[in-house]
Amino acid sequence: MNYYIAYEANNPINMVFYNPISIDTNTLKIRLLDDITLNPQKDYEFIFNLDGANLALVGKPIEIKGSEATILIKESRIELRRYPRIAVPNNLVMVQIDNFKGVLKDISLGGCRVALNSPILSSLLNKGYEKVARFILPDNYQVEIPVQIVWASKGKRQISCAFKERNIQVLELYKKIINLIKNSLEKID
Repeated sequence: MNYYIAYEANNPINMVFYNPISIDTNTLKIRLLDDITLNPQKDYEFIFNLDGANLALVGKPIEIKGSEATILIKESRIELRRYPRIAVPNNLVMVQIDNFKGVLKDISLGGCRVALNSPILSSLLNKGYEKVARFILPDNYQVEIPVQIVWASKGKRQISCAFKERNIQVLELYKKIINLIKNSLEKID
């Protein structure tokens, strides 16, 4: 499944998923994948991959017809990450990898960072290892997703993992976590 993410400029929690239809000098045509409508009064940041280069295109919808929209590009820049990272409030999502338990620190559509509850005393979580991570949300929703460890800090008790596949399970988990974050922020207001 190939999809991209866009979000309100400076507010990555308000996001949409899309597929690009075409791009030219100053416009991007997209197909929205969710039943979410773009607000023509707001700027959005579209993460887009063009021939292997990740771009962030900032623009405003100038035409919306059903699930298709034309975006006027105001600025563009090269991005190091394909997907933006979203910080997850402490203790909101539990994660288990093998016998290691911890909490989700941040997530993107490409991977996540986990703070472990106990020290990493073995080589079971070394960089490059492939594992299965179980994500446990407060509503008891659980999903297991194959990951590859890309960074481990024994001192910080943290690991970063890349999702092995960009599939519907990852997308569904990401959406659920974004909604949990939104709901937790609304309770604070």
